[in-house]
Amino acid sequence: MKIITPIICLSIFSLLLSCTNETTAIELEKTVHNDILEQAYQEMLTQKNTPNPTEVIKKNPKKIYVHYMPWFHTLEQDGYWGQHWTMTNKNPNNINAQGKREIASHYYPLIGPYSSNDRNLQEYHLLLMKLSGIDGVIFDWYGSRDVYDYNSIKKSTESFIEKIEDVGLQFSIMYEDKVAENLKTQRIPTVNLTAAIADLQYIENAYFTSANYLRKDNTEMLFLFGPNYIKDSLDWDQIDP
Repeated sequence: MKIITPIICLSIFSLLLSCTNETTAIELEKTVHNDILEQAYQEMLTQKNTPNPTEVIKKNPKKIYVHYMPWFHTLEQDGYWGQHWTMTNKNPNNINAQGKREIASHYYPLIGPYSSNDRNLQEYHLLLMKLSGIDGVIFDWYGSRDVYDYNSIKKSTESFIEKIEDVGLQFSIMYEDKVAENLKTQRIPTVNLTAAIADLQYIENAYFTSANYLRKDNTEMLFLFGPNYIKDSLDWDQIDP
């Protein structure tokens, strides 16, 4: 690392001021000064370490986890208003006299409609959780395929996980078994079993590897929203042997 001292800076400025063209000398002085500051700033960035997460002391040791839906999109952040703000009859571009947007929600967020992909929003939500005594997040997860908004939910989840590791919370996955697209028969088709198997393999490879993944007795905890479609225990034995 190069250490830039005031003496070096002073020497450069003295040399510049000796120029016969005073205007040129001032301009060169500013350029050199800015270059020195930029160099120091870039060196600082390359050596900046992420601080260790701050521990929150809880009076009640009971673990608390929240079920979280990372499926919100905004025009400013994502280029469009997601269906979870619009549903079928709301237009967030309409703003009332109180400055609130028309959104599909019983409760209006204090910060207004937000995007799950907003890094500042992610840190804000996670820090609020931690300071409230929450220990971890259980993400609602719709599979690994690019169907409907499932891929968007997956990407938002993975973006959140990076922040979770910085903040120091735990996380887990809540798998929606309906994404396997069950048909009318009780035993679902092989192609749908294959889809569920692929989803669980993705979860294992992409999320179980994180040190912040929720574990009990050294075993990763995977939650199921349902079962809604895959109800036969023999099917689950095949999906997760």
